[in-house]
Amino acid sequence: MNTMNNLSGSTGTGTGTITGTMKYNQDLEYYKKLNNMLTIQLNTKADLPASFRHIICRNPSYINLLQKAAKAAPTDASICITGDRGVGKKLIAEAIHYSSTKASGPLVKIHCAAIPEGLFENELFGCERGVSAGVQHNGRLGKLELANNGTLFLEGVGEMPMSIQVKLLRVLQEKEIERVGGTKKLKTDFRLITTSSRDLSELVAAGTFREDLFYRLNVIPIHVPSLKERREDIPELTKMFMEELHKAYGRKVTLSKTALSALTAYEWPGNVQELKNLLEQIYILLPESVSVIEPSHLPVKIARNQQPMSDNNYRSSFNLNDIIERAEKDAIQSALQMTNNNRSQAIEILGISRRNFYLKLKKYEITR
Repeated sequence: MNTMNNLSGSTGTGTGTITGTMKYNQDLEYYKKLNNMLTIQLNTKADLPASFRHIICRNPSYINLLQKAAKAAPTDASICITGDRGVGKKLIAEAIHYSSTKASGPLVKIHCAAIPEGLFENELFGCERGVSAGVQHNGRLGKLELANNGTLFLEGVGEMPMSIQVKLLRVLQEKEIERVGGTKKLKTDFRLITTSSRDLSELVAAGTFREDLFYRLNVIPIHVPSLKERREDIPELTKMFMEELHKAYGRKVTLSKTALSALTAYEWPGNVQELKNLLEQIYILLPESVSVIEPSHLPVKIARNQQPMSDNNYRSSFNLNDIIERAEKDAIQSALQMTNNNRSQAIEILGISRRNFYLKLKKYEITR
């Protein structure tokens, strides 16, 4: 018998029918089970490559982006990973490299914001001997050359000087480089992964980032959500960081439920990195006689967020309307992620009217 048909009508005949209250409870129980089943299916990481499985995630949108990254990993397509500072862009970039066809080659990293503009060209292209002070006798290999047969990882690519952007674009087009002060063309073969905490399209509009380079880098765009958008991951992230601290310092410390509730409710402007740093700070400063972190050990701005599970909160977590709304919001966010924020395609995937789609965007305060 079709389950939905069974739920939509009376289950009693002749001698009695299920009352409205009993019917509602039956529907609620069905949707609770359905929601749990779908959550388990969405949250499985079994089909991800090994290099992705250590990444903690229960949030459906986050799992979806990992699946997208894993699918793109074996190709040579350039990947641009965006998201706020501290969300874990580097972690995803490393997972992509180690799942790629160039996994046996080097992973060469450059933090664009950390290199003075005057030294950027030497750092990237290398230079022949005698070109500048401090260069070794046989010259210096640049990062592009070192990344041959591997992956070049440019962190904070939005900070790259315009003078270097045009040179990098030429390398991507011609697949060859020339050292500073040299005349010999050197063939190069590397996979390019970039990250940015700034919106590159806005930088293009502002005239500080080349549009043609943007499209070269952004073949596969991946946007990493902030920690406050994936709060269901906070307990597991906290557990992992606490275990790392235990191994590093040799002291077993746990977290009370109320303290964990406060951590989960906090906004985390610094994202995962802020959570990790805070736990280490608390761990180090905690008195030796204390083995459980309580809200009193947390900064006031976080401790005041503690929200013990009340009867109302408990009922809300199983409320049918709340379950449906959470499912709708997750579905819309996943559709937008899958289509790179193409709303027309997302509407087609979701199978709803354009008017209904935009009403739900407003209702759930989905801005991207």
